[in-house]
Parts: sequence; structure tokens; C-alpha cells
Amino acid sequence: MEDFQQPSTIQNPSTIATSTEKPIGKKFLIIAIVVIILVFLAILFGFLFLKSKGGVTQTGTKSVSLTNYPSDLLPTYPNSTPIKNDVKTVNGKKTTNVILRSEDSPEQVKDFYQSFLGANGWQAKTSNLGGFFNFEFHKDQSNGQIDIKQSSENQKLTEITIVLETQ
Repeated sequence: MEDFQQPSTIQNPSTIATSTEKPIGKKFLIIAIVVIILVFLAILFGFLFLKSKGGVTQTGTKSVSLTNYPSDLLPTYPNSTPIKNDVKTVNGKKTTNVILRSEDSPEQVKDFYQSFLGANGWQAKTSNLGGFFNFEFHKDQSNGQIDIKQSSENQKLTEITIVLETQ
């Protein structure tokens, strides 16, 4: 008689391991990719949100947006960072209060605004109180005040406060 051998029912162990791990590996890979994409999008949108709302400048000063500032009437100082922007309307009169900081000297800022106000028809009165400069000005139905001084928080910075009333 011939020796009869039964077919082996034992499978190769490496085949079993790979065949059962592949679907789990694919699911894990897909989940990992989705998580990475979501984290990237969260960081991107967070950055864009902070940029639109203001951020932290190189000098460490938190900046704000100047969306409602009437720059057509009075520009902000070119080398400055806005740190406060408050707009209120009372009885039809709009009051804008802005605080800026600059690395330029108070004298440079004073010269800029003195030149701008004079060249653009503003009637201005200027005061110099030992390095603290003040402008009170008006034109048509608008008036305002600019205070320029060395920052009390950082002696290397100049603080510019602008209050502008318009109708």
C-alpha cells in the first residue's frame, strides 16, 4: 500500500500574522493621517486667527487690529505697532482712541505729526513738556489730540496716544 498523507491544515505562521495585521495597519495609517491633517489645519487656522486679531510683535508688544481707525483723516505713525484700538459712538459723534508704540524717538514721532498736521490743513496747538509732546488739533467737524512720550514699560519705546473725534 501506498503511504497516504493527509494534506496539512497547519498554515504558515507568517502568512497568518500578515493577513490579520494588514487591515488593522491600514486603518491605523488612515486614522494617523487624518489626525495629522486636523492638527495641521488647527494650527493654520489658529495662526490666521491670531494674525487677524493681532499678535505679538518683535518688541514683545501685543498688537491689535485697526479696522475702524479713520486713517483717511489722520495716519498712524509709519514705524509703529497698534496696542489699543477703542471706538465709541455717542450722539452721532465717533471717538477713536488708539495707542501705538514705536522704536523711534519721541522727537521723530513729533516731527512726523507736526509736518502732517501742518501740510493737511489741521489747525494745531503743540506743547512740549520736557520730552512729552502734545498736539491738540481740529479741522472741519473733526478734532483730536496726540500725546507722545517715552513708554513707562520700556524706555526704548515711544508711546503715541491718539484720540480723534469725528461726526
